[in-house]
Amino acid sequence: MKQKMIPIISVVIGIVAATLTAQFMKKKDIEVAKEIARVRTLLQKVEIMVASKDLPTGTRLTTENMKKRQVPKVGLKDDVLMAKDGTTVLGKKLRWSVKKHNLITWNDIEGSDKPHSGLSPIINKTKNLRAVSIAVSGSAAVSGMIQPNDHIDVLGTFTFASKTIPGEMESVTLTMLQDVTVLATGDRLAKPSTFERSRRSKRSSGYSTVTVEVTPQEAELLIFAQNAKGKLSLSLRHPDDVHYIKTLESVNFEHLEKRIPEYNTYRQREIRNNPRVR
Repeated sequence: MKQKMIPIISVVIGIVAATLTAQFMKKKDIEVAKEIARVRTLLQKVEIMVASKDLPTGTRLTTENMKKRQVPKVGLKDDVLMAKDGTTVLGKKLRWSVKKHNLITWNDIEGSDKPHSGLSPIINKTKNLRAVSIAVSGSAAVSGMIQPNDHIDVLGTFTFASKTIPGEMESVTLTMLQDVTVLATGDRLAKPSTFERSRRSKRSSGYSTVTVEVTPQEAELLIFAQNAKGKLSLSLRHPDDVHYIKTLESVNFEHLEKRIPEYNTYRQREIRNNPRVR
């Protein structure tokens, strides 16, 4: 019996060894693939602008004295003039001389600054709008499912001294702003190039702030509300819904108690299309 078991055990050991070897090799293949991808990223090339000849201080930049060059992206400084921005500096003077074949930086160019990146270019300047961040997360931000480019309503809940019952506190909830555009969730921005209608399938969760686009007056309203010991919540709209409800009332417990039957009747009749409800 023992002699019969030895070949079986040997086979089992061989299978286990082969399996472990295969798993080890697979793991190594994954590590090698990751390292190759990392090296490729480091060696990725970008196009920058360099001087096509020696350029003394005060030289005006032209298509003749600048040319494109591909260089590795790794180690490249942020202020390098990229090829895509070359036309924006034509006619500008150099603050300092640049040697032939040397790269040109924004700091070398008189009266020029590197184009803005990040949030600021997204803001609608024709309407004189502003960006304001609201501290909301979890259920107050629709469980983190609000994304850049979404349209929302902003609601506020506040507690203050009751006007009718001395010594008592009263809570009230009201819709402060309707149809507000979301510029960012956390540090994730909307894309300027497809700003109005772009939608990303990847969900952005885990953020604690939502940045919205508002007028200066609305910005004051939101900042005051955030510092008035209240709580702000967001409700998500359909992207094509631009409807504005002018007569929305603020809600306290007394109002809620009176209107619950009316709200439920409306829901069944108008939303659920229940013909039995009148």
